[in-house]
Amino acid sequence: MDEEMTVIGVLVNWFPMLLLIAALIFFLRSVSRRSRSSSGRDYPDLMEDFVEETKNQNANLIKIIEKMDERISRLEDRPD
Repeated sequence: MDEEMTVIGVLVNWFPMLLLIAALIFFLRSVSRRSRSSSGRDYPDLMEDFVEETKNQNANLIKIIEKMDERISRLEDRPD
């Protein structure tokens, strides 16, 4: 009988801690679900796409700058 009381006592004493752990897991999972965008993709994936698009835009801007420099140098070399 004393052994049953010990098991019940341990369960009663640990119940609040187990409940707290279960609540923590529930909230972490709900936050994880909210970290997805409306398209269903993760934000890190969206940020990787954003970085890739920014690299493409930078490459295009560099090409534009090179062409403008070329035109400016042709205008400077042209006799008036």
